Amino acid sequence: MNKLLLYLFVFGSLYSLKASSMDAIENPPVDLVVCDDDTDGFALFDLTQNDAVVLGSQNPADFVVTYHLSQADADNNVAPIANPTAFASSDAIIFVRVEEVVNSDLFEIGVFNLIVNTIPNVSSDLGALELCNEDGAFAVFDLTVVESSIVGSDPNLVVSYFESLADLNADILIVDPVNYVNVVNPQLIYIKVTDPTTSCFATTTITLIVNLAPIANVPTDYEVCDDDNDGIFDSFNLSSRDDEIIGGAPGLEVTYFFTEADAINAPAGLELDNMQFVNIDPFFMTVYARVSDIITGCFDVVPLNLVILDTPEINTDLAPYLVCDFDTDGITAFDLTTQESQILGTLDPTIFIVTWFIDQTAADNGAPQIPNPESYISNTNTVVAVVTNTVQSTTTFCTNSVVVDLIVGFCVDSDNDGVPDDEEDLNDNGDLDDDDTDNDNIPNYLDDDDDGDLVMTIDEITGIGAGVAPQDFIDTDNDMIENYLDNDDDGDTVLTADEDYNNSGSPLDDDINNNNIPDFLDPDVALNTDEFSVTNFTIYPNPVAHEITITATTPFKVVTIYDITGKMVQQITHTSQIEQTVRVGSLKTGLYFVRIDANGPLLKMLKR
Repeated sequence: MNKLLLYLFVFGSLYSLKASSMDAIENPPVDLVVCDDDTDGFALFDLTQNDAVVLGSQNPADFVVTYHLSQADADNNVAPIANPTAFASSDAIIFVRVEEVVNSDLFEIGVFNLIVNTIPNVSSDLGALELCNEDGAFAVFDLTVVESSIVGSDPNLVVSYFESLADLNADILIVDPVNYVNVVNPQLIYIKVTDPTTSCFATTTITLIVNLAPIANVPTDYEVCDDDNDGIFDSFNLSSRDDEIIGGAPGLEVTYFFTEADAINAPAGLELDNMQFVNIDPFFMTVYARVSDIITGCFDVVPLNLVILDTPEINTDLAPYLVCDFDTDGITAFDLTTQESQILGTLDPTIFIVTWFIDQTAADNGAPQIPNPESYISNTNTVVAVVTNTVQSTTTFCTNSVVVDLIVGFCVDSDNDGVPDDEEDLNDNGDLDDDDTDNDNIPNYLDDDDDGDLVMTIDEITGIGAGVAPQDFIDTDNDMIENYLDNDDDGDTVLTADEDYNNSGSPLDDDINNNNIPDFLDPDVALNTDEFSVTNFTIYPNPVAHEITITATTPFKVVTIYDITGKMVQQITHTSQIEQTVRVGSLKTGLYFVRIDANGPLLKMLKR
């Protein structure tokens, strides 16, 4: 054997052992660290863990390893620790003696520390972590929410979570403690808190509890009709929706909030006045109902839409409805439906439905209705028309009403065209002789073809081509000029008189495409061509008394007005713009055409 000088490090000092002839110890002993599970300052150490360390690759059968409490005992090989595999100790210094079996004079001594580390200070039970779920059994828990109370002032502590004590002992962690779904209810979760500097840990538990959350029903929209159509309604009774939202379930209370976040967090003092709430967003607003379990505090939040619906804006400035009693017997039937177009104005009659009642009380109650408004023989001087919007909602139908005065008149119809003379005063100046729509020098009240289109006025006011007869306002091309005053009834830019394709002297019997619609009422048939083209601008009002406003999609400079013979009667030039007002009060009563710029399209204009 080689003669070696052995050195031993003790507390940072180098100790020299006596020279001996033996193989050197390849590795010094390591400190043993044990955690103090019961916090009494002592722990059990297995000193023999250093056997393999100090022997290294040497054969254990060739050496005797003993452990001693002092350097002297180790040197003299006396008082070895009797039970080195379970040695109870606080912090201490241990000396290990390694000697050869065949020659006890050959030995070496090493030294190492016993270190007792404290475990983290954690309560043995953290209580309960409660969540709410509508099934009352399972929920997604964020287990990490308890960490702030566990680690306290030591953020370096490492927290791990386990489904059972067996999993904790086997170190089988809960993989995603942030999104953990309990497996039973209630459930005990085991928590391991480790000090990473010492690897010592403490354990604790927390109980997961899932409470049954209330299930709120999403209420139907709270719809109201707005009388002034400003979008603000000052009498929403939110609590009237409580029963629909909770469905009669006991132990629940409902509060309302502006936002979903407020409903979830429920800050005190932000609850809405649920008895008399005024919306702040016009026409449509969403508030949020919080349904809370009074005992558990579990809650659900649902939106409640507040919908403010427009009331139909109808024409309430109606002239009395006069029906002529030509046989002077004092009895005549009123076709109330002839007043509906005036009442509706620009409203779509397929959407806004008119129903008739004998008085306001019946109208308010919705019954009884006048059963046959097309032939109503009145025993009163007034009736009430109720206009209902049938498409803005499936549950709430907003209405508006107007009183219509009924007058039985003894009328004169000089030309027997079905239009009383006083209605042929188109400009309402009291002079029948200056109303001549077709400029044929025959005043309308004496002319049985007022627009000169070869179709008699009596035929044009009794429903030809317009569906149901009789009607009060027949306007096939929807240009707001009645057919009996319109010499292009279908708006195809071919004059009605020019659609007498068989030259019979009347357009009534012309139906080239055999669709049972006379060609003069069929915009799909336009065999003749002229300078009139499809419009891409608008004029209003139409009919007009004094001035019109012209709007176009592109700027224009020139406005030209023609009579029905094609003669230019007025022309105005201005700077290029998309809107222009033109005075037409000097024109005679009749039908005209308006054109913008030299090659622009034409629109019809009825001058009253």
